[in-house]
Amino acid sequence: MKQVVKIYTKAACQESQSLKEFLSKDQVPYVEVDITESEEKQRQLQSAAGTNLVPTIVIEQEGFIGKKKNIIYTGFTNNKDEIDRTIKH
Repeated sequence: MKQVVKIYTKAACQESQSLKEFLSKDQVPYVEVDITESEEKQRQLQSAAGTNLVPTIVIEQEGFIGKKKNIIYTGFTNNKDEIDRTIKH
């Protein structure tokens, strides 16, 4: 199953740093969007996940017939096991 991982972060956020370390350790490719860089990036987060909280991870998965779905987690520590299962699925 093809998937794209996008993470919304803030540079000064320890949980954001922990998420990046976790993904890098498992060699999971991801696109990072630091929402402190612009208001447009903050709007992207709000549009994608309905929140302004970071870190937020959006995993876009493509199913068997090309249908895409987004799986969204807000926060790393409380969702670590679910994130791990999702990205390794």
